[in-house]
Amino acid sequence: MGVFHKCQFVLDFDASRVSYKVRQGLKNKILQDGGMIGYTVSRKTTHMVIDEGSKASFSYKTRKAQKLNIPIVGMSYIDDCLSSSRLLNPASYLIVDTQAQAGFGLGKIVGEHV
Repeated sequence: MGVFHKCQFVLDFDASRVSYKVRQGLKNKILQDGGMIGYTVSRKTTHMVIDEGSKASFSYKTRKAQKLNIPIVGMSYIDDCLSSSRLLNPASYLIVDTQAQAGFGLGKIVGEHV
C-alpha cells in the first residue's frame, strides 16, 4: 500500500508558472504511490494541490474545495509525504485556509475590532 492509498487529489496549477514537466512529475508521484487524480472537485476529493500563485483564491476549483472543506495544499506536501513515507497532516501545508475562507462566499467578513 502506498502513502496516498485512498487519497484523491485534484491539481490546479497556473500553466505559466508551473511547467508541464513539473505537473506530470507530480501526477506520476501521486499515482505511483497509490493515489488517484481527479479533474473536478467533489466530495470524493481528499486534497487539492495548487501552486502558490495569485489565482489560488480565485479559481472555481479552489472555491469549491473551500466550500467542501478540502485541504488546499502546496506542491511541497507531496514530496514531504513521500520522504516521510506517510500521509502528513495537511495543516502546516495549507495555501488557502478553508475555514477562514468558508464565510467569504456568504458575504461575511470577520476582522479584529480595534
